[in-house]
Amino acid sequence: MTATPIASRAAALLAALALSLGLTAAVTVPASATETGSISGTVTVPSGATTYWYSYVTVELYSDDYDTSVNVNADGTYSATGLPEGDYTVVFYAATASGLLSEYYDDVFYWSGHDTFETVPVATGEAVTGISADLELAGTITGTIDPPAGASDTWYEDVTVYVEDGDYWKLGAISTDGTYTVTGLPAGTYLVQIRAGAGSGLATVFYGDTQDADDASVAIVTAGATTSGIDVGLDADDSLGSMSGTLETSEKIDGAWRSGMRIQVYSETCPASTDGENMCVAYTDDIRADGYWYIDGLPAGDYAAHFWPLWGANVLDQYYGDATEYVDAERVTVGDDEDVTGIDATLQVASMISGTVSVEAAADADLLDDVLVTAWLLDEDGTGGSSDQQPTEVNADGTYTIEGLDSGTYILYFYTGDWLSGVTTSDLGAEYYGDTVSWSEATRVTLEVPEVVTGADVTLGAGVYSSTPAPTVSYGTLTVGSYLVATINAWTPSTYSFTYQWYRDGEAIDGAEYAAYKLTSADIGTTITFSMTSTLQGWETKTVTSAAVTVPGANLTASTPTISGTLKAGSTLTANPGVWTDGVALTYQWLRDGSKISGATSSTYTLTAADRGHKITVKITGSKSGYTTATKSSASVTVPLAALTAATPTFSGTLKSGYTLTAKAGAWTSGATLKYQWYRDGSKISGATARTYKLTTADRGHKITVKVTGKKSGYTTVTKTSASKYIKRVLSASKPVIKGTTKVGKRLKAAKGTWTSGTKITYQWYNNGHKIKGATGQYYRLKKSDKGDKITVKVTGKKSGYWSTTKTSRAVRIH
Repeated sequence: MTATPIASRAAALLAALALSLGLTAAVTVPASATETGSISGTVTVPSGATTYWYSYVTVELYSDDYDTSVNVNADGTYSATGLPEGDYTVVFYAATASGLLSEYYDDVFYWSGHDTFETVPVATGEAVTGISADLELAGTITGTIDPPAGASDTWYEDVTVYVEDGDYWKLGAISTDGTYTVTGLPAGTYLVQIRAGAGSGLATVFYGDTQDADDASVAIVTAGATTSGIDVGLDADDSLGSMSGTLETSEKIDGAWRSGMRIQVYSETCPASTDGENMCVAYTDDIRADGYWYIDGLPAGDYAAHFWPLWGANVLDQYYGDATEYVDAERVTVGDDEDVTGIDATLQVASMISGTVSVEAAADADLLDDVLVTAWLLDEDGTGGSSDQQPTEVNADGTYTIEGLDSGTYILYFYTGDWLSGVTTSDLGAEYYGDTVSWSEATRVTLEVPEVVTGADVTLGAGVYSSTPAPTVSYGTLTVGSYLVATINAWTPSTYSFTYQWYRDGEAIDGAEYAAYKLTSADIGTTITFSMTSTLQGWETKTVTSAAVTVPGANLTASTPTISGTLKAGSTLTANPGVWTDGVALTYQWLRDGSKISGATSSTYTLTAADRGHKITVKITGSKSGYTTATKSSASVTVPLAALTAATPTFSGTLKSGYTLTAKAGAWTSGATLKYQWYRDGSKISGATARTYKLTTADRGHKITVKVTGKKSGYTTVTKTSASKYIKRVLSASKPVIKGTTKVGKRLKAAKGTWTSGTKITYQWYNNGHKIKGATGQYYRLKKSDKGDKITVKVTGKKSGYWSTTKTSRAVRIH
């Protein structure tokens, strides 16, 4: 059994409450449908797959900002649409019932390839095709576990089957009759370990009746097949120890508190633990009336004991050694077959707050069934708070009691909703203790354990404001650059949960969401208003708007400017403003493709290399007191591009699947940005856009090239293609089998098995791993010198266009 120290059970609700207290959370909004792309492809399966395999397979796609999943059609095709721009991880997820193995794109086994898969880039509006998968059949291991005589009737609940092949592992459960099945396994050679949990009284053992992995037998799994008969017998473990002690409380309280306690022990140093990742864990909920507790079946190790109030025990959480945190707990060493006693603890009795919740006459008293109360422990400075308590449900009669509180100052928050889902409702208005909806005005409750506070009563209403006066707007002068300031008039009851928005002629002003607003030239001749909207959970949503303020102004006479000068880097352009109102002050801003050029704010501008291939414009802004500021833009002029120096790329590396090729771009214009795309027989290889490319089985028998595209601002884009290189195929080969009588004088035969048609086969026989001189035929006659030794044979296949392959037989011992 493994575990980690327990986290708060009310995390989802506390996140929801944080929003109600004025905190914010980021929200990701997907791009609109007109900007989205798609990914599509085909899923294929081998013969032997279940008829309706596609009903058990989904394609899951996710990027940093978006995720989705789609079903696979009966013909194996799929299409995921509505994808915002991004790099997508694509998972072909096969449920256990499919009999198939899940994988990442491109051909990476799901459960062991989390760091090696390829992502699929999708540009805005791009349709990416050919993202396909060839799923493999899964294998299965089955067997029976035989417990020792005297094992408990529920021994199987504390025992787990663990199988692993070096790259992948999986756990399996044991049925009441001792049988087990582990499914979803890739083909391979597996160790099978039967793991006995702490407290089971049983010894962990490998298949092959050994506790040493080096001596264990293995289970060979083939695709789509079941490897059965992997049976293991368990023995009692006489080396297990125990731990015991006594619990008492700092103050005398109702003895029923013991029934709500759990004592749990953790060890990171027991035999089953791996670098602290898998703890040995055991627990008991059985605490006697005198406080005595006992946990047995513990493997040797150093343990932390956790005294944990679960079910209404009004004491504070504690670890052995008077520690409040797991890392600070005093460790208890348990040796082989050792009974450790005296692990005693005195638990601090916690504080409690109680009171009664009632509803106003106009509200439905049945709503009390939905009311929750949370005690928020304030920070030392009193500005913020947190809670690791699950919300307390109010009883049908309106009473409530919050238990398990430590010393400190608390704010009580009452609201309606479901604490398990974190969903709140608006049937009753939420409020703080002290008849307020304001955190800062809430009545504080200060506790010193084991203090009990009673009478923390509240009355909840329907959440309707009795007075909601509109804000007022004040100002000095209505000129560009001056401020409008909104005054927030107090509502009844008092609340500070509002959102703000300024409007220009009834349209929301982007970014103007504060109580003050600075007038711009866009406001001249328009009417400005200010609105505020209440956002308090459980209360009516109401918006009120100020009286309108009109901003006066007059129009300037303005001309469209023109640009003169030579369109070449190093040359100077001049802006000609034309005719404007007398006395106007002019400012200039030069732009490249519509974006401001930093520092280019005079009537002339000297072109740079960065301007090549871009459109240059100039904006002239005129301002004069009493007039509306005017801006005029010239027509654009385009600066020609320069030529980019480029070389033909080459690439190097072993021309074999599984190996990595590296592209060498050659000499390009300094500062050019290079991008790479690898090709198979002239077609793009999806996702192969790095300088390196790892060859896959799909490349066998094909020609590989790489294209390098160079870009640099102000230069033409150039693409160069390397010479192609052929990737050899891999022979289909079988492991040879030695046949014949393994006695001196007898003739052995090497059965080569099945190889790719046309393969040329050669043989070499070995004695104890050493070549037997002259033994290069399919047959070999045993000599006296072979007696007692191990004989093997290596079969080597060669064929044009394929990699040479050698297979070695299993050794036979000569009698």
